[in-house]
Amino acid sequence: LEKTVDRFTIELDLPESRLVFILHCKHGITKTYNLGFQECETLQAVFSKDLCVNAITAQARVLHEVVGNFANSLEEVTMTASATQLNFKNFIEDEPDPGKALQTETQLNPGEFDNYCVGVDSALTFCLKELRAIL
Repeated sequence: LEKTVDRFTIELDLPESRLVFILHCKHGITKTYNLGFQECETLQAVFSKDLCVNAITAQARVLHEVVGNFANSLEEVTMTASATQLNFKNFIEDEPDPGKALQTETQLNPGEFDNYCVGVDSALTFCLKELRAIL
């Protein structure tokens, strides 16, 4: 294989908020890639696990089957936990007419989990792509 990149440069352009990758290639060809970034403050949740009244444990396979029911194009899914069941439902917020959007919902019973203890009804919304990656 012939080496095509002679020199590689990384620059930080703070006024434009971007990271610039410059590849200096053979025959005078230069490739530039601009990666925009946004500065943010790191947040850390401060809580005691002992005070949490909800605890759910399941095999990854069970949850993987649940998220497999949702379309790949879907951005977010909401998990709603109650004492009697766990629901996964596609999250629809910005849809102009939510009645026309495809709605998917899956319900699981407590018996399908290794551990299921819900003291307070709760709802969490996840990025579906990231949830699939975790599972």
